[in-house]
Amino acid sequence: MGGLAQRLFAAAGDGNLAALQACLAAGASPQAVHPYGQGVTPLHLAAGSGHADCVAALLAAGARVGAATEDGGTALHEASRWGCPDCIATLLAAGARPSATDVRRQTPLHVAACNNHAAVLRLLLAAAPATALLRNESGRTPLQEALHFAAVDAARCLLEESCPQAHAAAVLHRSADEAARLVRRLQPADQSIVLPVCTCVLHAACLFHTFFAHAPFWPALHACS
Repeated sequence: MGGLAQRLFAAAGDGNLAALQACLAAGASPQAVHPYGQGVTPLHLAAGSGHADCVAALLAAGARVGAATEDGGTALHEASRWGCPDCIATLLAAGARPSATDVRRQTPLHVAACNNHAAVLRLLLAAAPATALLRNESGRTPLQEALHFAAVDAARCLLEESCPQAHAAAVLHRSADEAARLVRRLQPADQSIVLPVCTCVLHAACLFHTFFAHAPFWPALHACS
């Protein structure tokens, strides 16, 4: 990678807008691909680092909003992973697709959900509410991903903003039931490691019982107590 491109990547990652604009003016390509970054572009770096002004400058200079890394991740995936709402808004305004999937069929919603970024989820859901029901290669929707990682804020956001009640009730019931079965299988020596994780998953599921009058997953919780 030449010196000019190297400076462009450094400016994008550091959020140095003046240096980034100088590199672009000197002829650096906004489509440059980092040779050691598995297809990472300056747009990926700027979006994942939360530098919305650099994201806007790169897009204005011709960076492809949907450019993907070798594993299929877009700049929208990166901004979702690291919780950068301003970058999300800038990318969406430029036409980024919330339904884009990486090699694991993860959408930006899945990525934001497992990392517990509720503010990012709200922006993505407002742009494309139907993506709340897309499944990754593990068969999980964003809500299931949030519960799998005990991402409470993300799960609450998904329940409040978009998830059909039937899907949400089924997911929460299954999450609590699976956690209950795990508790029953634990050996005493395992409990110091596994039980806190299991309890966290149960807590994430049961926090939302008020969304459903019949609270179908409470029996599973009581079975663990």
